[in-house]
Amino acid sequence: MNYVALLKFHNWLIEVDRHDVLERRAGIDVPEGVSIVEYWPIGGMFDVISVISATKVTPVMELVAEWSRHFDINVRPAKVTQPGNTWTDRAMAPFPDWPLGQASSWNVFQAEGS
Repeated sequence: MNYVALLKFHNWLIEVDRHDVLERRAGIDVPEGVSIVEYWPIGGMFDVISVISATKVTPVMELVAEWSRHFDINVRPAKVTQPGNTWTDRAMAPFPDWPLGQASSWNVFQAEGS
């Protein structure tokens, strides 16, 4: 199962603490059966965007519990779109010259049931 986790630092963390948290996060021990790709945007609504693949939901929730003292965390199930997917085709129709996957990050993940 795939998930997208959107993390926003708690307001009370000062800049020095935020840097320390990100350094610790870079060395995170990923549980067995879980793979994580993270993006740390410069500016924007979220401080960390994690793309998580896991065989079970339990280790994902354990990671949320571990990091929730530093972040507000919103985790959603997600699926990867493929070329030929009708949703992707409709989304990319206004951009015929852009290769799939390069338009923006919004065309990569779509919440389950959308």
